[in-house]
Amino acid sequence: MIKTWKKMGICSIVIFLLASMCIIYKTNENRSFFFSDGTSTVEYAGYIYSLDSNEVYQNVYLDIEKIQKFERGILYTLELEQLDVENKWDEIKMGRRYLGYFYVTEDKIYRVPVASYEGYTEEQTKELVNLIENNEQSFIEQATIVCSEDGMDEEVDKNGYHTVIKVDGEKRIFQLYNEYISGTKDYETIVWERGKGIIYYKRGAGNMLMHIEFGVDVSSSG
Repeated sequence: MIKTWKKMGICSIVIFLLASMCIIYKTNENRSFFFSDGTSTVEYAGYIYSLDSNEVYQNVYLDIEKIQKFERGILYTLELEQLDVENKWDEIKMGRRYLGYFYVTEDKIYRVPVASYEGYTEEQTKELVNLIENNEQSFIEQATIVCSEDGMDEEVDKNGYHTVIKVDGEKRIFQLYNEYISGTKDYETIVWERGKGIIYYKRGAGNMLMHIEFGVDVSSSG
């Protein structure tokens, strides 16, 4: 009888461990379009068309910082390290270093931009953390979906900006653009790949005003 109870106890432990592993795997799978937990810095090949109208080819480093874990998701910030260049006008300007606050949930990634070119502030970070804790829906309403398991049909806002998320196998391609030809309208592309995070990023305005690009295929730019 004692041996039987021991066997039952061992079986229960095994079942519990297997169930726990399944839950962990499911969580990682659902969030796998973002960077793996624990990733702090990723290196990419980079291309920058600077404010001095110079083409800068240099590896760039993207820092991933976990801000806080919540009941339904995790809030991160993504920030590019400044370039190592002699000419200050060849540096990354206009707030392009700060990709924004990214709220990673089970099936979507939401992004809220920084409030100014100066980057992340303690005030904005606290405000967003409090908003997620107390009124997550309000946070979501002011955020932009930049990655979704099912993709997203093209939408156009009142200012003429188009946003769409395309599904391409294990990739999700977020695009933002404006059909307005002249002027300095922003454009942005983020390509996420399951299990890897961001594999390609492009952002600029007008005729490549402070254009920044990193990831795959940057050698074809310019």
